[in-house]
Amino acid sequence: MADWYTKRWFSDSNNPSQASSTSRSSTPPTDDMEIASEQPRKRRRRSASAAMPTATPEFRIANLQGLIFAENRFDIMYPNDLHLTQDTKSLVTGIVHTCHSRSYLPKSITSDFLGTNPADYELYDPENNPWACTPIDAGYEITRVEEIMHETWRARFFNEGEPHWAALHYQIIQLALGPFSEQLRCSVVSQVPIAPECRIPLRNRGALSTTVDITVALSSDSIRDAARRRLADDDPSGSRSINHTNAGSLLHSPIALSIVSQSPQGEEAEAKVQLAVWVAAQLERLRVLSSSKNSYPLYIPTIRATGCHWKIGLVRDTEEGVEVTPEWHNIAVTFTPNEYFKVIGCLRHLARWAIDVCQPSLFDNGVLKTREA
Repeated sequence: MADWYTKRWFSDSNNPSQASSTSRSSTPPTDDMEIASEQPRKRRRRSASAAMPTATPEFRIANLQGLIFAENRFDIMYPNDLHLTQDTKSLVTGIVHTCHSRSYLPKSITSDFLGTNPADYELYDPENNPWACTPIDAGYEITRVEEIMHETWRARFFNEGEPHWAALHYQIIQLALGPFSEQLRCSVVSQVPIAPECRIPLRNRGALSTTVDITVALSSDSIRDAARRRLADDDPSGSRSINHTNAGSLLHSPIALSIVSQSPQGEEAEAKVQLAVWVAAQLERLRVLSSSKNSYPLYIPTIRATGCHWKIGLVRDTEEGVEVTPEWHNIAVTFTPNEYFKVIGCLRHLARWAIDVCQPSLFDNGVLKTREA
C-alpha cells in the first residue's frame, strides 16, 4: 500500500522545503475567526444505527491517503476549512493565545529563567490562573520543567528510543494536569488496542485496529458512576466499556484527549493514521451510546508529540463521515523553558475544555446517565 501512495498531502510548517505545491494554506485560526457554515461532502457512510462489526483480519494502512482509499468515510480538513462550533472556537482561541505567548506564564518567573524580558509576555497570577481548579505552585513547576528539560537533553544526546520519550512526554502531561487530578486521569495505553467490536471496517479488507500511547479521561467519581449506569442499559455492541477500548483504567472513564508519543525519528504518517483510526472508533462508540445517531456533535482533540515537537489536531464526526485535521497547530518545540510552558498551557486549556465542554456534552447526548434518568 505504501508503494502506491507515496505523495504527502501535508507539509510540516517547520520544514517548508517539504511542502507540496498543491497544499492549502495552514494559517492558524485567529481571534476573529467566524464559524463557517456547514457544507457537507458527499461520501458513503455506514448506517449509524447498525452495531459495530466484529473484527476480521487486520489490514495495515501506511498513511492517510491509504486510509481514505481503504475507507472513504474519512476526509481531510485543512485548518482554514474547519467548521468550528462556539465551544470549540473558545478552545482554539485559548490555544492560539498560548502559542503566541499570552497568559501562560506565572508572574513569579524571572528574566533569568526565561532568557528574555518577562515584560514581553502576558503573565498570570498563580492564585488566579486562567485554567486550574486549584492554585498552581509556580516554584514547583519551574523546578520540574528544568528537570524534564535536562532529561530531554540527555535523551537527545543518547538517541533514546520511543519508550524513553513516552516517559518524558508523560511527565509533562502529568505536570500540566496536576491541578485537575480530581477530575481527569492520565493513562498509558500503548499496549491496549481498539476493542474488537469497535474496530473500523474497511472496504473488502477486514477491519483496522491501532493504539495510541497516552489518554486523558474524565475520571471523577460522579462521571464513573454515570458511566456504570449507562452501561447497565442495553448496548447493541455488547461492550462493557464506555470507551472503544477495554483498558481496565478506562472502562468507566470517557476519553477526552488522545496522544501519540514518538522519538525524534518517529514516522509522521504512521502517527497521523493512528490518531485518525483511534478517534474514529471513539466517535463510533459515542454514537452507539448516544441519542445522536447520525453523528456525535463534538470535536475530539489529538496531540502528536514527536521528540521535542508538539502538535495538536482535531477530529470531527459528521453525517457524511469523519473529518480529520491532523496538524491543526504547532504548539511548541521544547528546547527552552518558555516552550515547555507553552505545552503545559495548551494542555491546561484542553483540560478545561474537557471539563466544561466535553463532560456536559456526554450527559446531554445520553452517553452518560444521571441518577434521575
